[in-house]
Parts: sequence; structure tokens; C-alpha cells
Amino acid sequence: MGSSQLPSLVAYLSTRADWENANGLAIRKAAQNLGVSVILAEHTAVDYASAFAVIEKDRPHALIVSSQLWTWERRQTIFDIALERRMVVIYPWRNYVDFGRLMSYGINHPDQYRRTADYVDKILRGC
Repeated sequence: MGSSQLPSLVAYLSTRADWENANGLAIRKAAQNLGVSVILAEHTAVDYASAFAVIEKDRPHALIVSSQLWTWERRQTIFDIALERRMVVIYPWRNYVDFGRLMSYGINHPDQYRRTADYVDKILRGC
């Protein structure tokens, strides 16, 4: 795969529920529009073995990590597997980037909390 080409196969690391909800549907729709195949690397809250088996068997070029909190607990394992497979990974939160990952496509939670506190302060002061 050249540097200007899109990956032809992408795995979505998520639960079945996330695959079937709006997030999963949006990812599949965007991939379809780009001519990219997306497979589910399904995990549960406590078991990632089957997801990693899919990644091992199908060898996707890239990985999209869902925004479920369980993925944060498994971040090092996810990172190690992606590095070993030389896969591009899109993480859901900025926090992953802060820990040395390449990129994320999502909100910056600490910034969002600070901004929320500012709004609450303005509301309480009547501004």
C-alpha cells in the first residue's frame, strides 16, 4: 500500500452493540463511500482475545478503536498489536495521543471539562 492510497481493509475494534449503533453505522457508511472494507474486531468488556484473533487472521491495514472506556484499559495491548502489525490506528480520544499514539479523532476530555466548568460558573454568576 503506497503512502497516498487508502487502506483496503480496516478493522473496527468494538463491541457488537457499538458496531450496530450510530457510531458503527457511520463508520461503515463512510468506509463504503471511500471504497474501503470494514470488519468488526468484536470484544467484550473483559475479553479481547476474539478481537485480536480477527486482527491476526484478517490482517487489516488499519484499526479504528471505539470510544468505549474498556479500550482505555487495554490501550497498551492495542498499541503493541498495532505496532507489531504496522497498522495505522485512529484512537477515539486525545488522551491516547498524549501517551505517545499517532492520532485521534475525538474530543479532548480535560478541555471539555474545563469549558463545562466555565459555563457553569457563568450561569451561576448570571452572565
